[in-house]
Amino acid sequence: RDRQYQALISDMHNIVPPSLWSKIGDVADAAGRAGQAAFDASYPFRQGARTMVMHPLIWVSIWRPMIKSAVNTKYFAERMTELATRPMANVAHWSGLETLEAGVPLRQGDEFFGNQMLGRIPGYEASNRAYAMAGNVQRHALFDNMVSHWFSAGTDFSAIRSLEDAARVSGRPAQDFQEAARLFNALTGRGSIEWLQKNIKVIGNIIYAPKWLASKAEVYELALNPGLTRSARARPWEVRREAALNLAALPATMTGIAGAGYAAGIWDTDLDPRSTNYLKVRFKGTDTWIDLTFGMGPLIRLVARLTPTRDDKGQWGQHTKTKAGEFVDTEPLNEAMRFGRSQLAPLASTVADFLTGSNFIGERRDWTEAGDYAKAFASTVGPLSWREIITAIKDFSLADGIISTVSLVGGGASTYRTVTTERDRQTEKRFAGKLD
Repeated sequence: RDRQYQALISDMHNIVPPSLWSKIGDVADAAGRAGQAAFDASYPFRQGARTMVMHPLIWVSIWRPMIKSAVNTKYFAERMTELATRPMANVAHWSGLETLEAGVPLRQGDEFFGNQMLGRIPGYEASNRAYAMAGNVQRHALFDNMVSHWFSAGTDFSAIRSLEDAARVSGRPAQDFQEAARLFNALTGRGSIEWLQKNIKVIGNIIYAPKWLASKAEVYELALNPGLTRSARARPWEVRREAALNLAALPATMTGIAGAGYAAGIWDTDLDPRSTNYLKVRFKGTDTWIDLTFGMGPLIRLVARLTPTRDDKGQWGQHTKTKAGEFVDTEPLNEAMRFGRSQLAPLASTVADFLTGSNFIGERRDWTEAGDYAKAFASTVGPLSWREIITAIKDFSLADGIISTVSLVGGGASTYRTVTTERDRQTEKRFAGKLD
């Protein structure tokens, strides 16, 4: 009923002609985040990365409905109805588990959202449906997998009329259900931190993906004891355990994979969390790095670089390991500012670039130079995944372009060559076979 009510309200809104402000917003959105996040199927290896390791069967189950939703509007609607009418649907809803509809506006603060202007471009709405379906299937399956065990076999869920009823029938406090919903919202990229929810209309226009960003930090909070949380009572042990295992499983698994590939001579990698290339792999002879943290790396690097450690010379302090593999002293304020700027929405980021004279990776942005405006515009528009693939092919090689296609399913890819890499390769070519 709630979903039907939301659909009715949406239809009523669509009858009313859009305001001038709404039209301006659509144009701004299309020139920024909406266009960047579209035209791919990045959910499985980004918001779904932890589930891939912890619950592989659930992760596999999202692919078919995701793909079918992209190509079939009727299937999407039918599958959404199935989710909304399954036995655990009401319990999930009352607990606060989120369900994302296709076409959600920017004001909701999602990484992917509806945009009327881009909706006219073939493929945009398809990728929108794919994103929504993948997240919903995964989120609800994870919730049901845990919470269904709190009820005895044969429970008649149709007789449960409220969260309080669910608590009474299961013998669990209502808060346990809410904490489980918070956990699976966070594990699937839907941060539900209270202050964020209240201010999402403002924050959603400044931060690129506020709920996705918040969800990364919220999982850590959910793994902690309640003394550091908003809860006055003990958080369910199942929630704390699931959060802790998810935090440990992904980096541990990817570290093993990266290390094994390096030992076998398949690729280069760096297992130091202070490194720019932390848990990234680059196949031998190529220049494209694949991020095996699937978007979790920046936060881990920030914490590692701000934590006092020893460098390769045994000196104690805050250290950063560069792309070239050299250790330099971390400047805490600059590091925090760089991380913050990397999380800005495209238009907000462009304004910050021209105010400071450069973007967050150091490229010049001079407001008196017309060429810099062109560069800023080029870096703001267009799907990020396809832009990375085209750049890799154009500036490096076809092989790098092919490797970069992992970004279409959420495997972050970046293609670049350092002076150290070029020097090492030239040395190998010059002395190949002469040093044996």
